[in-house]
Amino acid sequence: MGRYATFPITIEDCFTISCKNLKDWGYLTPNTYCRRTTTVTYGRADGEGSSIGLVICNTATQSYIEFNYTIRPNEEAPIKISYRVPLVKVPTNIGDSYRFYFLCPHTGKRCSKLYKPPQEHYFLHRASFPYLFYQNQLQSKQERLFYNHSELGLEIKIDNLYYELGKKYKKRHYRGKPTPLVKKLNTLLEQYS
Repeated sequence: MGRYATFPITIEDCFTISCKNLKDWGYLTPNTYCRRTTTVTYGRADGEGSSIGLVICNTATQSYIEFNYTIRPNEEAPIKISYRVPLVKVPTNIGDSYRFYFLCPHTGKRCSKLYKPPQEHYFLHRASFPYLFYQNQLQSKQERLFYNHSELGLEIKIDNLYYELGKKYKKRHYRGKPTPLVKKLNTLLEQYS
């Protein structure tokens, strides 16, 4: 009799929530206390979603996000989960604005994105799940050779960098110097020539 397959779980298989999501949804405005029900999807763009309740408190005295959702592990009775994750406000290098981070309740690390693998109960920092892999870590040696050393692989990398630079608010220069993304693109374009 064969063994059960033990496929590795990737970051793309996890539910994720980021500070960028909260900001885009308008939840991080100053002096805010709100309750929302939001659909959180898997890391992949085409992934299915799951509805969770959020309580966001962003006042002068405290900042946190409270998660409220129900899980059903292995077709057992549903378990209600409710917990808070502190939000940390860090001034940007410009000096007149702030950037928000989560403070992971498990590791104590500051992060901008929280992950919840399918079999786990909580949204936590990436380091809380040492068994997670990125999809490109699971590529075979031939796939990596193709992607890193073939002309088509180089074209794919260049297209991906152009796509990243085309995103809203992506800067090409900072203080008169090209950003690391532009430097990487220029290096790849020199290799391609």
